[in-house]
Amino acid sequence: MHLFRLRCASIFDGLKLGLHKNTYFAIIYSTMKNKVKLLKNIAAGRMKTSKDPVHDFDHVKRVVEYTEEIISTYGCFNKQQKQALILAAWWHDIGRTITNKKPFFIATFFIDDILSALSLWFFSIKHGLFGSVVGISTRIIFCHSFGAGAVLTKLLLTDKSRKLLNVLRDADQLDLLNKERAKKFYELSEKSRIYQWGYKTFIWWYVHHLQLQFYTPKAKSIGKELASKFLKWFESEQKNFHKVIFGERFTNRSQMQLMKLKNRL
Repeated sequence: MHLFRLRCASIFDGLKLGLHKNTYFAIIYSTMKNKVKLLKNIAAGRMKTSKDPVHDFDHVKRVVEYTEEIISTYGCFNKQQKQALILAAWWHDIGRTITNKKPFFIATFFIDDILSALSLWFFSIKHGLFGSVVGISTRIIFCHSFGAGAVLTKLLLTDKSRKLLNVLRDADQLDLLNKERAKKFYELSEKSRIYQWGYKTFIWWYVHHLQLQFYTPKAKSIGKELASKFLKWFESEQKNFHKVIFGERFTNRSQMQLMKLKNRL
């Protein structure tokens, strides 16, 4: 309440100084835009220190790029909503940077987004950014959590914000079909039994049970192209590796389900 009063006071002070109403609010918007940019830079800097090889700066950068590509096909979102979505894309994996140790694969799968939402909320207060942009971003990241569920998402997000969440989900899932990221998964599987088990569980869920699905037409189009390239790469370079690590039966089923995924998109 105190912060709200201060913001109102600053607006009235500006109007008292003789600034035109539209000019003053343009200054307010410019200040907010600069603070949003600052939060993006903070996220980029923190992701460069991530100890999680598959949730690092490169992953987040690709998610941001996919988000921008998908959102460009929509005409129903205003500037603030688009800003909120891009900010959420930058911050959605910040929870992975909280520890200096390599995070446990499965544990972070459930709590990563909650920690990321709390981190964005903390840094936005620290740098004095309030309002709809950071509010929407925080709620989107929180509802991006695996355990959020449809009911909680419906309670926290408006119809438009749920569409924004679907864009972020699509952008994040598109990067599952990135071969450079997959190579990192393979390297971790060779070095660690925990990551080997985690990666096998990951393949079992997203590929064998066809849980990799997209909400937006643009993501489906991008996903079909990526899935086709990923399948060719898998067959030519990674199939033998999979047989050694996971066995022939699991590998053949993975290949068959990848083909189904490509054809379904």
